[in-house]
Amino acid sequence: MGIFPLVVWKILNHVVSGITDVYARLSCDAEKREALAQWAARLESILGGVG
Repeated sequence: MGIFPLVVWKILNHVVSGITDVYARLSCDAEKREALAQWAARLESILGGVG
């Protein structure tokens, strides 16, 4: 879906270690919100509006 792995890790609350940890201190709130909106739209398309 084109979502950066760091954003997925943040959504899943995974611990980022090593050199990536130095650069991954941002909360990425806007990016997480957008990723979750994309995921919701994808699920709705899969389910065809069932619910």
